[in-house]
Amino acid sequence: MGSAADSTTGVGGRASQIGGPWPGRRPLANVRIHVLAGDQVVGLVRTDEHGRFSLRLPPGTYRVELDGGQDLHPGRVTVGASGTTHLSLKQYVK
Repeated sequence: MGSAADSTTGVGGRASQIGGPWPGRRPLANVRIHVLAGDQVVGLVRTDEHGRFSLRLPPGTYRVELDGGQDLHPGRVTVGASGTTHLSLKQYVK
């Protein structure tokens, strides 16, 4: 039976900020994204300068949020039994 360390499943994609004083979509560069199962952090990844990220995770359903508990949309992701689940995470700013 495999473990999370040798898993070939996970999440990857881009994180963007939408709204605020600047119109359009901007990459969420160099931010930390927390991946939680229940209330426990099970993964942590930092985006690159273009907002891209990738993290290996075992199959399951997880909650994702920024440092400090800031919301991302979608706030949940389900990792399938094989491959990478691709996400386009968004932070909406008023």
